[in-house]
Amino acid sequence: MATTQGPMAPGPTRTRDWAGEQNQNQNQNDRLHSVTSATPLTQAPTQQTAASTATTELSPHRTSSSAQHKRSMLGLHPQAPIDEEHDQGPRAALLWTRIRTVMREPFAEFWGTAVMVMFGNGSVAQVLLSGGMASAPGGNGFGSYQSISWGWGLGVMLGLYVAGDSGAYLNPAITFSNCIFRQLPWRRFPMYFVAQILGGFVGSGIVYANYVSAIDWFEGGKMRTVPPASQATAAIFCTYPQPFLTKASQFFSEFIASALLMFIIFALKDPSNNGVPKSDKWFPLCLFFLIFGLGSCFGWQTGYAINIARDFGPRVMSYAVGYGPEVWSAGGYYFWIPMVAPFLGCAFGGFLYDIFIYTGPSPINSPWLGLKQLTPGNAMRARREHLRREKEEGIVHSRVLCDATAPLLPAPAVIRRIPQPNFARTRPTTPHTNLFAFDTHTLNRLDLYLSTDLSNMAKKGGAAGGENSKKAQGQARKADAAASKQAAKNQQAEKAEAEEWNKGAKSNAKAEAAAEKAAEAARKKAEKEALLREEEASLPSKPKGKAPKAEKKPRGIDSALGSFDTKPGSLNASGIDNALDALDITANNQDKLDRHPERRFKAAYAAFEERRLDEMKDEKGLRRQQKIDQIRKEFEKHPENPFNQVSASYNMSKEDMTALRETEKAKKEKRLAGVN
Repeated sequence: MATTQGPMAPGPTRTRDWAGEQNQNQNQNDRLHSVTSATPLTQAPTQQTAASTATTELSPHRTSSSAQHKRSMLGLHPQAPIDEEHDQGPRAALLWTRIRTVMREPFAEFWGTAVMVMFGNGSVAQVLLSGGMASAPGGNGFGSYQSISWGWGLGVMLGLYVAGDSGAYLNPAITFSNCIFRQLPWRRFPMYFVAQILGGFVGSGIVYANYVSAIDWFEGGKMRTVPPASQATAAIFCTYPQPFLTKASQFFSEFIASALLMFIIFALKDPSNNGVPKSDKWFPLCLFFLIFGLGSCFGWQTGYAINIARDFGPRVMSYAVGYGPEVWSAGGYYFWIPMVAPFLGCAFGGFLYDIFIYTGPSPINSPWLGLKQLTPGNAMRARREHLRREKEEGIVHSRVLCDATAPLLPAPAVIRRIPQPNFARTRPTTPHTNLFAFDTHTLNRLDLYLSTDLSNMAKKGGAAGGENSKKAQGQARKADAAASKQAAKNQQAEKAEAEEWNKGAKSNAKAEAAAEKAAEAARKKAEKEALLREEEASLPSKPKGKAPKAEKKPRGIDSALGSFDTKPGSLNASGIDNALDALDITANNQDKLDRHPERRFKAAYAAFEERRLDEMKDEKGLRRQQKIDQIRKEFEKHPENPFNQVSASYNMSKEDMTALRETEKAKKEKRLAGVN
C-alpha cells in the first residue's frame, strides 16, 4: 500500500501490483498533454472491449469504499489507497483480511516499535546479566556499554524497515512534532500513540520471557529489584537515573537528547538540504548512527529514553511481572520525566530547525510563526478548501470512469487539458516531482476518454441526446409550485374585491348581527337552565314531610291538667350543674345546644387544666408534665368537655334541632324529678 511517507520512513513504498510498471509511467503520463492520433473505426470495438475489460479488472489504486469509513472513524487517512484485492478479491470474505486492510498502519507502528524495543532491551539484558562471568572474554561479561548503543541503533533501523508503510515514526514525540511542523493529520496521533505504547509493552515482554531464567540466576531466586540496588534488573526494560542527579539535571538530559534527535531527523528529511543524501534509501543507516551517537554521548546519566513508547510501555510490563511499585517511585518518581521531556524536546528541536534552516511549508514559515493557523476561522477555511478539493477530484474521477464507455468517433478529437484525477496520489519526496502515478489500466481508460467526442457524450440519466430525467422532474415540481402560488394569489384578490363591494351597501347587517347574537345568548341561557334543572332532579334528596300543624294550646283548667300530666311538679337539684339544668328547664332556655363545640374546646380545657393544677399542687411524686397528661385524660371524659355535652350538627334542620332540644329537656326532667 502506497501511503504518505513520514520522516522516519526509509523511502517510498510500493505494492507488488504496480512496482514493475513504474518504468512505463513517465512515458505514458507524457501522452496526457499531447494530441491523440485518429482512431480508425476498425479499432473501435477492440478499444471499447479493452475499456470494458478495464472496468471489470481490479485496479490496485482505487480507494476502497468499504474500508475508508472504518479508517476515518479510527482517525486514519480516509483517502489512503488500499489494494482492491483485499477489498473485493477472493480473500475479501476473511475477517482478518478486512481487519488488516483497515488497521495496516497501526499494525506497522506496533511491530516496528516492538522490534526496536526487542533489540534495544535485549542488548541491555545481555550486557547486564553476563557481567562478571568468568567464562566471558576477560571475565567482564559478554558486552559493554557500547553494545547497548549498537543494539538500540540496530533496533531503530530495523524497526524503520518493518513500519515503512505507516511512516515509521516509532516514537509518540516524533509523531507529535510532525503533527505540529509537517502537517501530519492530528487524527492519526491517537491511533499511532496507542500502537507504539503497546508495541513497547509487547517487545519488552518478549525480552523478559527470553531472559527470565537468567534474571532469576542473577538476582538469586525469584526476587525482582529496582535500581539503585546492586543486583537490580529492572533497568533492562526501562530507564532509571543516576542517584546523584537532581530533578533539573534529569529533565535537561532527556530534553537535550530529544531535541537533537528531532533536529537531525528534520535535517535528514529536508529535500532542499544539500548536505544529506538525496536518496531515502540511506535514511535508516543515517538514523542508526544518530541513535548510536546519542547513546554514546548522552546516554549514561538517564539511559536516554527519548521515547515514551520505549520507557512507559516496558515500565508497565515490569510492574506487571512483579517488580513492584518501586518502578514508579525510584529516582524520586523519575517515571514522569521520560513521559514529558521527549515531547517538549522534540517540539523544541523541530522549532529550531524550521526557524533557522528549513524553507519549505511549515507553520514557522507562515505569518506570526503559525499562530494565525490556530484560530478557528483559519481551521474552518482550511477544512472548506480541503472538502472543495476532494469534491473536485471526486467529480473528475467519476467522470473518467463513467465516460469510458461512450461511443467512439471516426474523426480525431481535439485534446483539452483536464484536471488530474485522484489515482494513486503520492506526496513528492523532492520539489518539482510529478504528483500522480498511473498504472496501465488507468492510462488505457484515459486514452479512450481523450479519443472520444466530448460534445456528444451521453447525458447523465439517459442516452445520447436524451432528456435529463432529474432535470425534467425538477422543472415539473417548480411549475406545480408556481401554479399553486398563483391560484392562492387569485383567490385572495377575489376576496378583497368582494369586501370592497360590500363596504358601500346599505343594509341592516349590523342590526341583524346584534339580533343573532342576542338569540344565541338566550338559547345558551335556556340550555343552561334546562341542564341545571335536570341535574337537580337527578340528585338524591330528603323527601319533604307534611307541613306541621299548629297545636291547639289548652286554656284554663285544660292547660293546668295538661301541664300536670306532662311535666313534673317539682325538680330536685343537687350541685351547681343540676341547679343550672333545672333553671334552664323552668326558664325554657332554647340556646343550650351548641353547633360548634370545637370553638370552646381550647378555652374549656385551659380553665379545667388551671383549676386541676391548683387542686393537685399538694400531691407529691408527679412532675408537672405527668400532671398535665393526667389532666388531659380526665378532661376527655369530663362533662366540661364541649364534645361530651349535647351538640348538634351545624347543618341540622330546624325541625331536627327542636326535636333534639325536647329530647334533652325530657332527659333532664326525668333525672331531676327522680323518674326512672
